[in-house]
Amino acid sequence: MIDRLLALSLSLALSSFALSFGCAAQAADNSDPGYVRCSGNDDDAINGAIADAVREHRGLIHLEGYCRMNGALAPPYVPGSLPVQQPVTLMGEGAAWNGYWKEAENASTVLDLRYDGKDGAHPAKIDTRGAGHLEITGLTLKSGGTDDLPFIQTTNTTVYIHDNAVIGNAAHKGLECAQDFLLLGSTGYVAHNVNMKRGSRTISVSIDGPRFTPKMVGWKIAIRKGSPLANDLLTTIAAYVSPTQVNLRDPAPGDITDAIAQWYGLGDDAHAPFQGYGSVIARNFYSHIRHGVVWGAYANGITVEDETYSNLSGAPGLHGAPYLFLDTPEGTVGNNIRGGTVEMSYYANLIDVEGNSPGNAFIGLGGYDGGVVGGVYFADSTMASHNSIVPGWFDPASPYVQTR
Repeated sequence: MIDRLLALSLSLALSSFALSFGCAAQAADNSDPGYVRCSGNDDDAINGAIADAVREHRGLIHLEGYCRMNGALAPPYVPGSLPVQQPVTLMGEGAAWNGYWKEAENASTVLDLRYDGKDGAHPAKIDTRGAGHLEITGLTLKSGGTDDLPFIQTTNTTVYIHDNAVIGNAAHKGLECAQDFLLLGSTGYVAHNVNMKRGSRTISVSIDGPRFTPKMVGWKIAIRKGSPLANDLLTTIAAYVSPTQVNLRDPAPGDITDAIAQWYGLGDDAHAPFQGYGSVIARNFYSHIRHGVVWGAYANGITVEDETYSNLSGAPGLHGAPYLFLDTPEGTVGNNIRGGTVEMSYYANLIDVEGNSPGNAFIGLGGYDGGVVGGVYFADSTMASHNSIVPGWFDPASPYVQTR
């Protein structure tokens, strides 16, 4: 309560001008332009409040009531190869929580995010791309539609996301869950049906797939078999030739058929890797969620602590887990997962490490009520000895560390 009063006092002190948010939502106090009282049709009000806060160099947006956004929430940024944005804090008046593992509906502030991504403009309901700071706290973040688009993707923004409830698509629970909460960096561009002869130094992709760009000079590219979660056949440096062709520094080690090529954008590209170092995700409550946090390329130095997953969440697969480290060409290092409670009814593991991820610390994360399951899974067995692991509560009959 003290923290909220201090934050509200800060918001009141930032500006004294009056601002009308229109008929859908209105300012609760003429001296506080960052305070939005929602009424269920609030795209213009919330995006307008964020834009005004950025322009006036104040950062606090205080949401009250049931807020609904049909479009994406995308903080404005200065575009370019090194995009930047002003700090923004989205603060509610209290998140829902339910230790009975029922629907967490008793919230003071709900932000219902209905953007479904069908227009292709944004990879997530909240799309933040500039180097800067985005804080989200005290909200129940809800996906009240019928889609499974991720809640948040950050590429260059350092995020502080704490003390919220997250309710995914309620039509799916347990092993049916297909919605992720936070993507730390994108999964990059993926082109399919890549074929190369032994010794070849050229890749050509379909005109119907993702395109190469002139920026691709000294660009890392991986050729893989099957899917992005697969062993590399060739990882090398590419140089742009045309929208459908690049030359490679290294030759194909053998004939490659029906493979995929994976690479990343840079700057404000939606397919850029992660650069929001120092991000913290803490004390959130999840239901109807597949993965709470997904680590992509360069997702290093992240702290996750004291999170709670209800038994309405879950992930399919032999090693489905609330925390997923993707197999990226760059790897992920220096991350910390500390404490937390995971109901294991529909998870096979607590943490799924699919790629090159050394130097991380997994300390005190507990799994409950799942029977004989696994703790931390390493697809690359050599990684098991290169991470610090201190088990939390876990079924003593279950192995806390598993390898392929």
